[in-house]
Amino acid sequence: MKNKTKSFATILLIHFTIIISIISVFIIIYDNNYRNQMKQNIIQSSDYELKLIFAIFNNNFSNVFSDLKYISSTLDTNNINEYTDKTWLNFLKAKPNYDQLRYLNTNGKEILRVNKGNGEVYIVPDENLQNKKGRYYFDESIALNTGDFYISKFDLNIEDGAIEYPEKPTIRIALKVDNGVIIINYIASNILNAVSLLNDNKEFDLFILNNDNHYIYHPDRSKMFQFMYGDVSNFNDDYNNILSEINTGYIFKNNEFFNSTVIKNLKYKGNVTQNENLTIVYHQDGDASNQRFTHPSTSAFILYLIYHYLPIYISAILVVFILTTLKYKSLENKKKKTEASKRDGLTNIYNRKSGLEIIDAIIEKSEDKNIPLFFVFIDIDGLKIVNDTLGHEYGDELIRETTSIVAHVIRDNDIFLRYGGDEFIIVFKDITLDITESIMKRINKEIDYYNAYESDKFKISMSYGISNTKEIGYERNALINLADERMYEKKLEKKNAK
Repeated sequence: MKNKTKSFATILLIHFTIIISIISVFIIIYDNNYRNQMKQNIIQSSDYELKLIFAIFNNNFSNVFSDLKYISSTLDTNNINEYTDKTWLNFLKAKPNYDQLRYLNTNGKEILRVNKGNGEVYIVPDENLQNKKGRYYFDESIALNTGDFYISKFDLNIEDGAIEYPEKPTIRIALKVDNGVIIINYIASNILNAVSLLNDNKEFDLFILNNDNHYIYHPDRSKMFQFMYGDVSNFNDDYNNILSEINTGYIFKNNEFFNSTVIKNLKYKGNVTQNENLTIVYHQDGDASNQRFTHPSTSAFILYLIYHYLPIYISAILVVFILTTLKYKSLENKKKKTEASKRDGLTNIYNRKSGLEIIDAIIEKSEDKNIPLFFVFIDIDGLKIVNDTLGHEYGDELIRETTSIVAHVIRDNDIFLRYGGDEFIIVFKDITLDITESIMKRINKEIDYYNAYESDKFKISMSYGISNTKEIGYERNALINLADERMYEKKLEKKNAK
């Protein structure tokens, strides 16, 4: 017996080892293929995002280059007159992303300048024109060949030596002309907003860096342009000098992925000189984006079991289906019984106990939000006469027909309960007294129709009274009692009117 047990255990161990080995090989192959595919997907996705951002910059710059070409065609440097002023003024008005348009002569003197400010576009008076010789963007652009373009640093606009507020992310784009340069101050908020939309609610982060690797764009906008305020921290500080390893390509390192591109070598109808080459970085955290890499063996093991034990899985699914169906039916029956216990046996509306519980819950919520409630107390007229003359069977039918008419008129979310033998309560939520009265009049019209065309045994009549929370607050019994009193007053008026 011991030998049989030992032999069985040995065979079991061998089979177990073989199966585990096969599964392990499958898992390793699956995991390796899966990781490689995911890496390729990440690389392709990052390349797409980077190319998209490059295209955003290139298209926006190309539009500015085209505008500079146009505006240069309107400029006669030897004859700047009112027509020139008007042309430049109208041009700047039509360009929401341009903040300033200037022509500077070869000495750096502003000859013509159009500004935007306080919602206005205006020509700067001659006495307020400045000399920009010594400013890097003028010195670098004036040195170009005629017809060449120049792109300055990407920073915040500075006026009178201070950062302008609200902040204006600005790029100065210039065209070298025969007797000077034309410069457009391009407000690049639309570029940053477009990048923000690409980055919004995604599992990756995008960054735009200047030559010193400071943040031009960061998902946390509080970190953008901090170098303008003296903050020397940059992307390399935050990511352990990773830029030297990226080299305008991609790397997977420490469960993170980085890819980048540089905005340079822009081409147009003329050479383009950039003061700085902006770097666009794509970053994805593996812990956040590749959680499926964490447990590849689980997926492989499940696939293996399903493949090799399909009949068992089908049987298990059928059993689960049958058990679930039986459990569901049991819950449904229980739910029906629970619901039936809340209903009045004769009318199928809420009984007194469950109806008052629902009303109490509604009162609690409505009082917190100051939502008005209207209570209607209803009493069926002449029920005793019907019972005495026609019998209780007809009395029950009178109650059923009356409640059926009321239930047909009121809304599904209105509370309707049988308070006593021939007494009923309706609770209307978040309406007005006029609407409540209108609903009750509609019920009476339905009753009149029933009495005229459908009743050959008895006539339906009811009396009602209305109370509401605006007049006496949210105390349930007080609302019911007041409605009851008003109902009784109407019932007396009916009797006295006969």
